[in-house]
Amino acid sequence: MKGKQDKTRILIVDDHPVATRGICVVINAEADMEVCGTADTSAAAMRLFNKLKPDMAVVDLRLGEQSGLDLVRDLLAKDKGFPALLFSMHDDHLYAKHAIRAGARGYIMKQETAPTIIEAIRTVRDGGIYLRQELARRALGHGISGPNPYSTAQLSKLTDRELQVLQAFGDGKSRKEMAAEIHVSVKTIDGYRRSMVRKLELRDVTELAQLASRLDETGHI
Repeated sequence: MKGKQDKTRILIVDDHPVATRGICVVINAEADMEVCGTADTSAAAMRLFNKLKPDMAVVDLRLGEQSGLDLVRDLLAKDKGFPALLFSMHDDHLYAKHAIRAGARGYIMKQETAPTIIEAIRTVRDGGIYLRQELARRALGHGISGPNPYSTAQLSKLTDRELQVLQAFGDGKSRKEMAAEIHVSVKTIDGYRRSMVRKLELRDVTELAQLASRLDETGHI
C-alpha cells in the first residue's frame, strides 16, 4: 500500500506526440500520480520499464511496428501482475475484448474526458478492470455486440494478429510492408487476408480493403 505522499508512477507509450503531451498534462495535474517516462516504440518502452520500474503503463493500441497488445504481453512476461491500460482512438466495441485477452486491465478511447481517463487509470492502478459500463459484461463474459451488430460480431472473430494486419491494410501498406512490420512472410500475410475474408463473410480482398479503410479513417465500421 502506498503512503499518502507516494505517487503512482506511470509510463506512457504512444507514438503520437500530441496525444502523449495531452495525457501527460492530465496525469500530472493529479496529486496522486505522475508520468515517470514516455516512449514512442515498444523497444523504448521495454528499456524504460526495466530502468524506471513504473507502477503501471498507459499503452496506445498502435505502435508502428508492434501492436500495443503485443507490448502488454511483453510487459506481463516481465512482471506477471503489471497493470496496463490500453488507450486508443479505435472503437472499444471492436478492441476491448482483445485488450482483456492480451492481459490489459482496461481499454479506454482517447476521445474520453480527462475525468474519465483518470477514473480508468485509478481503477486499473487499484487492481480493477476498466471498461465502459455497457461493455464490461459483454467483453468479460458474453462477447461483444454493439450498435452495429454485423461489424462487432464479425470483427470479434478475428485474432489479435489478424486485427493488426487489418489495421496495416487500412493504412494502405503493401503485403511486403505488412510482412516486414510484423516479422512474417508475405505468404503468411496472404493467409491472414484469406482468413479474414472468410471470417468476415466478404467476397474478396477488395471488400476487405474497403472495410479496413473505413476502420482506419473513423475508428469504427
